Amino acid sequence: MWALRYALSDAKVAAVMLKDFISFSPNDTLLRASEIFLHALQNDFPVLFGDRLVGILKREAIIKGINEGKENERIADLMEREFLTTTEKRPLVALYKQMTESGVGMVPVIRDDNLVGIVTMEQIGRYHMVSTARGAK
Repeated sequence: MWALRYALSDAKVAAVMLKDFISFSPNDTLLRASEIFLHALQNDFPVLFGDRLVGILKREAIIKGINEGKENERIADLMEREFLTTTEKRPLVALYKQMTESGVGMVPVIRDDNLVGIVTMEQIGRYHMVSTARGAK
């Protein structure tokens, strides 16, 4: 844990932010989300109404909805409406700490009220692996 925090200590969120990600509309169905989820590397998805971030559709909600036979329900009925956000300039170590303490796997990155990327725990792990490998040279 110490090594990971040390590796993240000088980095900002922008260093690991994914700019190429999948998002949904509140009017998309769970069926559509489940089909995309099956073929994507992403577990959690921003939900956008136009350009405005209005929710997060989590993997758990997708699986629960499928188990309950809700494939035709709108994502708006399954998404979380309260969620963390961050900025590109935030220290990565601070975001990592907040994500681990709150059990969040993905955080949207906002600039001027617009979604510009996402940060995942997997991406933070990749950053750690690469920065550690670079430091070992």
